[in-house]
Amino acid sequence: QFTPLLEKPADQLWQRDMKVPYEYRPGDSFRSAGTPSAKNTADSLAGQLQRGINRSMGAYNQPNYALMLQNMAQLEAAAAQLRGQLSAQDTAAAMVLRDYEFYYGVSRLARARTQITDLDPKYREQLLREAVTNISLALDLAAVYGKTDTDKEHYFLGLAYGFSGQFSRAVEALEKVTDVSNPQFDSLASFLKLWKNR
Repeated sequence: QFTPLLEKPADQLWQRDMKVPYEYRPGDSFRSAGTPSAKNTADSLAGQLQRGINRSMGAYNQPNYALMLQNMAQLEAAAAQLRGQLSAQDTAAAMVLRDYEFYYGVSRLARARTQITDLDPKYREQLLREAVTNISLALDLAAVYGKTDTDKEHYFLGLAYGFSGQFSRAVEALEKVTDVSNPQFDSLASFLKLWKNR
């Protein structure tokens, strides 16, 4: 059941209509994204996906989440193809897919929380469910490939759960954030306090 925080004034709700939720650094995950490699290998597919992500990020940085979601939707087939090609050795390629799932999920979360567009409540619910799915997939990829730098996934997964009314899951995710002083997690303490009492 979707439970928005209606008891709080709209201007105090978490929203990122004017500021992106998490800074994007192009190509961090896959330094060889522009390097030609054998057709249909994970590296080749990751390179294609990375370039698609980089092109999509213009909308994210504006921020224009509606356009960002359109752009990321166009990459779904490429992401699925890459997922099907990954092996245990394809760590760098897997991290491109992790980036895709993370920023797709965060954009859905930000779109769901918009205060400048009147969205249908059911569409907001759908966006939050999809955000949980995307960010959970990013977290799974990090775990499979031995990555422990998962603060960003836990933070935004916690927000997506919390705004969906799943408060215990929200708190569980938020409590796994280790870098509590990171300014990009500026609402951490407030939401932990709020949702622990629900």
